[in-house]
Amino acid sequence: MNEKVREFLEMCKEEEIRRKSETDKVTNEEKNKLLIDLGLYEEVPSPNGKYSKEYPNFIGCDENGTPMYCKYVPVDVTDEEFEKIKKCASTLSSNITEDETESYKNGVATTLTVIAWVTYIVGFIAGLLLCDEVVALGIAEIAATFISGTTFLGFAEIIKLLQAIKNK
Repeated sequence: MNEKVREFLEMCKEEEIRRKSETDKVTNEEKNKLLIDLGLYEEVPSPNGKYSKEYPNFIGCDENGTPMYCKYVPVDVTDEEFEKIKKCASTLSSNITEDETESYKNGVATTLTVIAWVTYIVGFIAGLLLCDEVVALGIAEIAATFISGTTFLGFAEIIKLLQAIKNK
């Protein structure tokens, strides 16, 4: 084999090895972050119980009321277990997103919200116009508008919450 070709191939192989080690490092960081985000970690308390960059997480107070800190260390998992965890985590996050968006797809709740805002706007304007003629009547109109609009918004929120419960 030509000397230049051999040197070039060796250089490519070294570069490939370097890239793989960098990729593995990024993968380990992502893996650790995902495990910690999912609550799959152990709390390792600070040796002196104090806050530091290495031990940033508050875990409570000791019997004297002194704050205690820890760091999160992800549990050890095999590559196969981690792939299953990733798959499950993506399924859970997509289900949560769907539930949140479906809870606001209730027509009655949307209608009540629109009615509430129209009540606020029209009632406030009517109250201001009535204040020019009789101040007490204008203030009463604005107060009644606030109560009515808030009641409609309250019912709309209750319906949204019931829809979210139903969707679960």
